[in-house]
Amino acid sequence: MINRGVLIIFAPEELIVLYLGLYNQEYGNKKGLEIVSKIKSSKKIQEFITRLRIEKLPPADDGFITIVNSIPYFFFSKGETLGYGALFAIREWMEQSSNDSIQLNYRTLHNVVVETIFRAEKTKVNLSGNLTFFNKYYNLLEEVAKVNFDKLAQKKDFGE
Repeated sequence: MINRGVLIIFAPEELIVLYLGLYNQEYGNKKGLEIVSKIKSSKKIQEFITRLRIEKLPPADDGFITIVNSIPYFFFSKGETLGYGALFAIREWMEQSSNDSIQLNYRTLHNVVVETIFRAEKTKVNLSGNLTFFNKYYNLLEEVAKVNFDKLAQKKDFGE
């Protein structure tokens, strides 16, 4: 059974980095770069980010995934591809707004990232019974969490 609750222990940026990295590993860097190019060149994405920054608004939980899904390249894409585009767009927004006078609180930002992942996962149903990309992602998060927990436990045992 996949434990999606593990997402809560990761920072938003960590969730994004691990997702993008796994996607690139599964589908290749070329595909990842193609998605990045589509997001960076999208007027819809840039207008959405600008509006959020000017109006000092947080995005709705489904804001980025909805905007990305309105780009023709993503119309018929897999959920994980849609998620990649939306998470990359969130990262772009985070970077562009990092020096803004009004910062989004951590909980809201974390919720936007987690809900984006959940919504991307729900866009497709896996009938094959094979491990889906999202199962692999949650497994990766569990592995990283376990490794980090084990490292902390070792430090405690050795008095570091």
